[in-house]
Amino acid sequence: METRPHGSVLLLICLTIGGPFTRAGQVIQVKEGQDLQFNCYFQEDSFVRIFCKNHCEESGEHLIRTYSFEDWASEGRYRLEWEKESSSHYVMRVFIQNMQKSDTGSYSCLLYDWTMDMTVPVPTIRDVEIYVISADSSGSDAVILKPSSESKQGSKVLPPENVELLWAGLYPELSWTPPTDSEENCSYSASFTVRDGNTEHHQDLGSSPFQVKRPLNGGFLNVSIQTVCGDRESAPAFVFFHDPDLPLSCLRKSRKIIHCSWKSDPSAHIRLFYSFPVSDDDMAPLRECPDYNEQNECELPQERLNEQLNVILNGTYNNRTVTNNHEIINLKWVLSPLTWNITASSDQFVISWRPPSGFDRFSWKYFLRFTACADTEEIEVSGLSMTLRRSPECAYSISMRAIRDQKDNGWTEWTPEEAFEAVSSFNPMVLATVLVPLVLMVLVVLFLAWCIRNKKRVFPKVPQPNPELFKDILNNNNKMHMPDFYLPKVDEECQVTLVDPGLIKSQL
Repeated sequence: METRPHGSVLLLICLTIGGPFTRAGQVIQVKEGQDLQFNCYFQEDSFVRIFCKNHCEESGEHLIRTYSFEDWASEGRYRLEWEKESSSHYVMRVFIQNMQKSDTGSYSCLLYDWTMDMTVPVPTIRDVEIYVISADSSGSDAVILKPSSESKQGSKVLPPENVELLWAGLYPELSWTPPTDSEENCSYSASFTVRDGNTEHHQDLGSSPFQVKRPLNGGFLNVSIQTVCGDRESAPAFVFFHDPDLPLSCLRKSRKIIHCSWKSDPSAHIRLFYSFPVSDDDMAPLRECPDYNEQNECELPQERLNEQLNVILNGTYNNRTVTNNHEIINLKWVLSPLTWNITASSDQFVISWRPPSGFDRFSWKYFLRFTACADTEEIEVSGLSMTLRRSPECAYSISMRAIRDQKDNGWTEWTPEEAFEAVSSFNPMVLATVLVPLVLMVLVVLFLAWCIRNKKRVFPKVPQPNPELFKDILNNNNKMHMPDFYLPKVDEECQVTLVDPGLIKSQL
């Protein structure tokens, strides 16, 4: 959300103020490159809330502002939040990203309201001095050198001094000294807020230092600490860690090996330290990873089966030192792929497998993933074998894995995919449909080739007719003798033989 463009109105307000000022200053030291957060406390609300540099009631630079109808605003490196804690206690939270040496200077938190005659704005001001020191300096990223003397209840109880937040082994450690001229029988309370907004309150920290035994699961922690004297309390002093988060994943590969990996910039140099809890209040010493597989991976040995792992990631990231702590409970199992077997036939696959060794066979669910004709499907199967029907015309690829039936508490890796080609089957009609046109085409091609090769015999050359042929016929003076087509009638000749009858009788 961006602030609204009321710059001309606010300039007029700043130039025409004339009422009394209410001030309460604090001094903050912060390292270059760090993000800064601090609070300004007020006992009233107002129409305009401003954070500015160089005494903005005179001619300062307005950095960011909000109005009574909005609770927060963001502009560039600056963010302003306004919160009502009770009917007479309000807090202005100021956030500045990536502090630079040029940010050193005087700042103010202002409230502008209007007098009863609606003419003169009356400001309420909290002054803040910010000093930006070198990033190489030792100590916390930010420390309140002089807290505000304005408390939530208007008392004169002073906050603790020399507040520091440092890493001490697995957890951050908060240290402080009592304020000057501290009253007797005063205690110290603190609030610890991680990046997701979850806040823990401790009413009595005891003596300094106080170890913050809580997982950050990253590198972000805001701490506010107050002096409490009976029913009175001071304004809070603030320190924090604002390191980049390095997301961590740790999975149990076997009963003796845990695999951890984290995400960071390729130029980062991060080391991993770990410990397993001995009891609720006792932790084993931190040990460094003995086997870095790659820049962001580590194999941790484990002597006994622990369900909790504590990790510190420490090193340089974007040219700055970073520290993250992580607490991992109920480590998930990620085991090697299942041992399985597939028997394929023309119409089905018979699949069998063995459960992961060392576990109850009934604590696992099994999932089969297969691709047929480019369509992928994943199904849950039971038992230790199954039959999958097969479409002969489809190519198949099949794999499977197991998942523990305990709120996703572990799984096996997918087995390597087994590939099967489509089944070939003989179909006479299909063969005839393909072969008959093919044979006819081949015959036509051969016939055309033969004709081309023997075209002189198949298609002989026809002689050209003599153009003088008809002229010669007309001018021909030869006499033409027509044959005699008449045939005279030929006389029919018969031969007659006479026989003597007496001769015939004598022969008889």
